[in-house]
Amino acid sequence: MRIFTTLLLLTCSIFAFGNDNTFTISAVGPTTICSNDSVNIVATGCSGNIIWNNGNTYNPFAIHAVQTGNYFATCVPTGEISNTITVTILPSTAPIITQNANTLIASGCDGTVIWNNGAEGTSITVVADGSYNAYCQGSPCRSTVSNTIQVNVLPKPLITTDKTSLCNRERAVLTATNCTGIITWSNGFTGSSISVDTAGEYYAFCTKDDNRSLNSDTLVISAISTNPAVISALNGELCLNPTVTLISSACVDGTLLWSNGSTGTSLVVSTTGTYSVQCQNSCGTSPPSNIITISQSGATPTTPLVSSNQNTICNGSSATLTASLCNGTVLWNTGATTSVITVTQTGTYSAICQTSCGNSNPSNTWTIQQGYLPAAPFISTNKTILCDGESATLSATGCSGQVVWSTGATTTSIQLFTSGTYTVICKNQCGESGPSNAIILRSGILPTTPTATSNKASICGGETANLLVSGCNGVVIWSNGMTSTSVQISQPGTYTVTCNTICGSAVSNNVVIGATNISQAPSITSTKTALCGIDNATLTATGCSGTVLWSNGSTGTTITVLKEGSYTAKCQTSCGFSGDSNSLKIVQLNNQCTPITVRKLR
Repeated sequence: MRIFTTLLLLTCSIFAFGNDNTFTISAVGPTTICSNDSVNIVATGCSGNIIWNNGNTYNPFAIHAVQTGNYFATCVPTGEISNTITVTILPSTAPIITQNANTLIASGCDGTVIWNNGAEGTSITVVADGSYNAYCQGSPCRSTVSNTIQVNVLPKPLITTDKTSLCNRERAVLTATNCTGIITWSNGFTGSSISVDTAGEYYAFCTKDDNRSLNSDTLVISAISTNPAVISALNGELCLNPTVTLISSACVDGTLLWSNGSTGTSLVVSTTGTYSVQCQNSCGTSPPSNIITISQSGATPTTPLVSSNQNTICNGSSATLTASLCNGTVLWNTGATTSVITVTQTGTYSAICQTSCGNSNPSNTWTIQQGYLPAAPFISTNKTILCDGESATLSATGCSGQVVWSTGATTTSIQLFTSGTYTVICKNQCGESGPSNAIILRSGILPTTPTATSNKASICGGETANLLVSGCNGVVIWSNGMTSTSVQISQPGTYTVTCNTICGSAVSNNVVIGATNISQAPSITSTKTALCGIDNATLTATGCSGTVLWSNGSTGTTITVLKEGSYTAKCQTSCGFSGDSNSLKIVQLNNQCTPITVRKLR
């Protein structure tokens, strides 16, 4: 079956086609979004091609906006420009992670810091090796992931001792293993092995490359004394009493052996005589205690009062002890019987007063300690760089006497505002230590935020753009690695510059350099190639992203011609001119046109 369609070209006739639709664009969803989202913008009311102001043509009826800016479109057949939609991208900067020993600190987040191990908060203490990073959960946007820090957690040391109990003037050797760095003990000393003569609890930790282990298990060192025991008569003398109870003290972890062969902390005697006691424990047998003489009559002894000219003896020095208020004979726990004695050994001293009726209650005790030259303290600081008026707090540890700083200060912690080298020594009755480790403080300024600019927004072919930075008070480093204040680049992309000082770094704004290519020649079409009488033809150029220049001097994607001739077009962009388009020849016919019959075969 054949269908014949006849197309009549009527002379001097103009056909106009109307369209009541309005060309508009609309956003699907909100136009204020996070940096990793996009906005769908849809165009309606255009029956032909659409050109978006961002250059998008591959999906003319909808685009995905992922950058802040104003978006609109042009309907090619009518030249109508749509309304404008503004898209805003909310910034969300990734936090910056720094490390202080086993503590990781996140800065630069105005929301909640979420760590990759599930923890939340601006700082965490890690106990396991691994790579750690975080992101900032703001309202409503989530940042990209921060820098990653590799943490190597040191194992805690294993500590042992050659003895857990100390007899008189004995020392215990503590040894730490399982540390490839520096061992620091709970008493402030350092080294894999230390010697202690004081009872207490001891532990150690390991430091290496700014990492610190957890504390080791604790060792308990106890002291066992073999000092002579002290005995006294509980109820005075046998002068009027049928019995006298003798009581002994100062026997630690041992057994009391009385001079009459009895054992126990007390002895009931009913006969006159001389009595003493000794303490037996794992450290041996003490010298005999003071001697109590039980008689039938006499004066009740008064309790002595013991005092000393000093509490510490150093390197062969001595202390003088005095017992006063005794109405009989003074008996010291050393066995001495004079009211004044000189001692060169450390220990706890006391005395009793003896009369024919017995012994007084023990006096007060007086402890003489062994003094040593102090060890050099250790200084720690919360910072070594002072930025814009900041202060540093220096703390001295490991001093059992009086600290003296190189500044003259005498407190264990000092606050400093100026740069310099700082040390500390420790003083006690035996002298002063050598200097501690030195802390060097440096002064600096916080970096200012630089401003990056460019002499052009896009480059063509082998062109270059000049990038310039201003407002940096330190050393500049561009995102491409260059370090001068003015750089020349030949590649399109996004460029930033960082201003660095010893106090940190600040990043500039983004400078985006686009790439513009020389346009291809456009393609032109015409509504007709033959003109009848005063008829005209409409020529349309497509495929040009710039300005269309016609061979008759006209501009624009569409022109109307009334004369015959050959027509071509070029496309002009910032990179230059394209080649000529295809050529269209328009011919002028007689005023009277003959209808053309078009037959369609099926």
